[in-house]
Amino acid sequence: MHTWIPVTVSLVPGAVLAFFVVRLHLHLSRMMGDTTLRNLGIDLGNLKMTIAELNSRMSVVERDVTVPPPAPRGNINLSKRGQVIRLHRRGDAAPEIASAVGLRRGEVELIIKLQKMAAVPKAEAARV
Repeated sequence: MHTWIPVTVSLVPGAVLAFFVVRLHLHLSRMMGDTTLRNLGIDLGNLKMTIAELNSRMSVVERDVTVPPPAPRGNINLSKRGQVIRLHRRGDAAPEIASAVGLRRGEVELIIKLQKMAAVPKAEAARV
């Protein structure tokens, strides 16, 4: 019938504890007021320096993001890679592929090995 009584009884100890915690906090802050203010001033100064440092770092990051990275040099052309894979799937040998695409035999063999390695995880994932 009186469902509010258990709720009130359960809230009272928490309210009393909160009251005493607030009183203790006020008492301690009065006792250490000067020291606390000095520490807050130091902390505020440190915080301002940290913000200034982060601001300068952010400007460097923003500058780096707006400048596109240079195109890689010496890398194999992706269309040549595709041609190598296509010719290999067709059954051509590495020396034939190398002469057809205009790459060295070692490069062609490397592309084929990398393609095989990349295909293994996909095949295993398909089994699961």
